[in-house]
Amino acid sequence: MPKIDIIETELFSTVLEEATEALQYLIKNYGETELYGFVLCADNDVTSVYPAANTLTGWNSQCEENVEDVKYYKTESRYRNFYKWYANEWRIRVPDEYNFKKTTKLLYPESSTDETGEEFLIRKRMVIEIIDKSLAEARKQILGQRENLAVLLIINDAEEYEKRLIIEAATPFNSESVIAELCSLYGLS
Repeated sequence: MPKIDIIETELFSTVLEEATEALQYLIKNYGETELYGFVLCADNDVTSVYPAANTLTGWNSQCEENVEDVKYYKTESRYRNFYKWYANEWRIRVPDEYNFKKTTKLLYPESSTDETGEEFLIRKRMVIEIIDKSLAEARKQILGQRENLAVLLIINDAEEYEKRLIIEAATPFNSESVIAELCSLYGLS
C-alpha cells in the first residue's frame, strides 16, 4: 500500500510551492486577464507531471491557424472547445525552472510495481485530488477568490473512468462553465 501520509502532507505542500511559483511567473509574463488555463499534465499512472498554460490570444490564434479542422468536430463550438482545453495543443510551455521536478520526484517513488489494481486506483485518485487542491490553493493565494483561471490535473490519453475522475476532482475548484466545457470535450454528461 502506498505511503498515504507522505502523499497527503508533502505532496500538497510541494505542489502548492511549485504551482505558486509557476503561476506568478505566468501572470507576470502573460497577464491575469489573458491567462485562462493552467494545468498539470500527467502520464497515465500519475507518476510524473509537467505544466501547461494558455492565453485567450493563444487559443484564438490556434483556432484561426487550424480552421480546416472544424470538419472533424462537426460544429465550430466543439472545435473551439478542443483547442481551448486540450493542453497538449497549448502554446505556452513553462520554463524548466517551473517544471515541477520536486513534485515528480515525490510521485515517482510512490508508485509501486507491487501495488494491486485497487491500491493503484486509490493512490491515483488521492494524487489527483491532492494536486487539484494544491493548484486551487495556489490560484487563491495569487488571485484571491476570482475563478477566471481554470486549474486542474489532466491525464494524457485518459480512459473514460479517468476522465470522470479528472472532472470529479476539478469540480469544487473551477467554474461551472469550465466543468461543462471539459465534460463536452471528454464526451461526458
